[in-house]
Amino acid sequence: MRYSNPEGGRTRSKYNEALTEDEIIMNQIQRCIQKGSVEWSGGYWKESRSADGVVDRYYVPSTTEVFCNSVLMLKILLRSHFKEEIKEEVSKIEKSLNNFEEGNKEKIKESIKLLEVLLKHQKMDNFGAEEETEEVIEA
Repeated sequence: MRYSNPEGGRTRSKYNEALTEDEIIMNQIQRCIQKGSVEWSGGYWKESRSADGVVDRYYVPSTTEVFCNSVLMLKILLRSHFKEEIKEEVSKIEKSLNNFEEGNKEKIKESIKLLEVLLKHQKMDNFGAEEETEEVIEA
């Protein structure tokens, strides 16, 4: 099954071909790694004053929440591939995550733990591995 790519240039082809489920999941893993590799800050209102004295008030998004939400989206994408032992482990972490408020350091730690479990699961199942095919050459 293939899915169209709404983001345009994120496919492996310049012709914007459709993405497979494996490619979507690999893109989400990459997104989790990118969002987890930035300085975690934000989640507050900031004001700036222009040269003519106009005050502009805007919200600085929380990079920690973006990371946590990226991990949760990866969990959703992988859910149909879970084995029973992974389901139990993920369920325990999910229950723990629900107890924390936005930006809480424990929520971040639990999200990292969830990401580790998901990546371990992905590695165990050899997820995204290329299929082996036999090449038949006729003489």
